[in-house]
Amino acid sequence: MNGDAHLRALDVHHLRYRRFFYDILRTKPAAFFYGAQDPATPLDAAAAASTAREERAGRTVTSTVKALSEKSLHAVWEAAQFPADYPDPLDIGFAPEEEGRLLVLFPGLHAYLEHTLQYTSASGKLFPRSRDESR
Repeated sequence: MNGDAHLRALDVHHLRYRRFFYDILRTKPAAFFYGAQDPATPLDAAAAASTAREERAGRTVTSTVKALSEKSLHAVWEAAQFPADYPDPLDIGFAPEEEGRLLVLFPGLHAYLEHTLQYTSASGKLFPRSRDESR
């Protein structure tokens, strides 16, 4: 494997972890970051419970901090971000030279793409596209 192949493999892993961290931050309610297990826990109750006394192994333990630190959360948030100069992989369309392969190997996909060049769908109806519209 050459160096470029290794970099491409690393990019795939970055994407996987970036999405993992993004989903964690996006889907958790605020109470989660105070350590609440129940997503319906009110935020004030979760904050108070994060430092409440607990019984552990027959002893009362005080000052148990369950909340995640801002520094830790920032590290996770940073891992979920795309660099400013990251090229959008979905900002690429089919090149004209790929049309032949699409037609032969993926006829359904080719027919779909040709149809989207001619029509747009809105509110359950088809509307012809003007000739100067692009995908």
